[in-house]
Amino acid sequence: MGSPLENHDEEGAHDDPHYGDHQTFYLLAMAIHPSVENQAGMEHHLLDLLRTRVITHGYQCFSALIEERLHATGPLWLRSAEVLRSVENYLGSGQRFVYLHTPVV
Repeated sequence: MGSPLENHDEEGAHDDPHYGDHQTFYLLAMAIHPSVENQAGMEHHLLDLLRTRVITHGYQCFSALIEERLHATGPLWLRSAEVLRSVENYLGSGQRFVYLHTPVV
């Protein structure tokens, strides 16, 4: 699902204020099939589980390039994340993505 920020060359990663600190986990990908009932609840649950794992592994921050809707509707810790960049129509998806960064503790 991800790894240290420094392992990634995604849009925005090199501009992250904590790039080079080796203390930020970068979420590379996460997807819930659209046919899953309670998709939003499942996304929240998985993000919370991931956050717990990130903390357990000693990371201090979390970064991701995700759909803007997750920033608006995700768990409180994700909704409070700082948006560092917006990307319109990321990879031709028709969706706006945001690069965000937040402390996990």
